[in-house]
Amino acid sequence: MTADRLDLPTPWAARPLSGTAEEGRLLSRWMGQEYLAETWHQAWPPERWSDELRRLHESREGGPFLITYEGRRFSMSRSTGRCTPTSPPSSPGAGTT
Repeated sequence: MTADRLDLPTPWAARPLSGTAEEGRLLSRWMGQEYLAETWHQAWPPERWSDELRRLHESREGGPFLITYEGRRFSMSRSTGRCTPTSPPSSPGAGTT
């Protein structure tokens, strides 16, 4: 797995999802809501969600994470969106001889 933690500022928090039956039921309930089903086309049964969460958990894609706000379930994130620091641009002519 690419990332097993996601650090967020308080009062936000994240915990990894591993594909338990309870997690599958939660995601099935969330994604079965009409506006999400029409947008994401993932109104899957709980078993399929559990399988998908396990696949993501074991992959190199990063995540999945359950995001909470003040202890209340808020969303699921599939990726950490890792950023790599870049070097500052060099000044014109730097490194030339």
